[in-house]
Amino acid sequence: MPHRINLIGICLLSMFIVIFGSILVMPFLSSKSGAPTEVNVDAAAATGEP
Repeated sequence: MPHRINLIGICLLSMFIVIFGSILVMPFLSSKSGAPTEVNVDAAAATGEP
């Protein structure tokens, strides 16, 4: 009996790897160092920064 490949399992595993891999790689690709910060719209409007 030949071994059957579980296509749904492979798709779920690949999606898991892509999502969490991108979360782990994101800090290395950012131009600024440190943790990502939340953007406050009021503060950005007050300072005039985009």
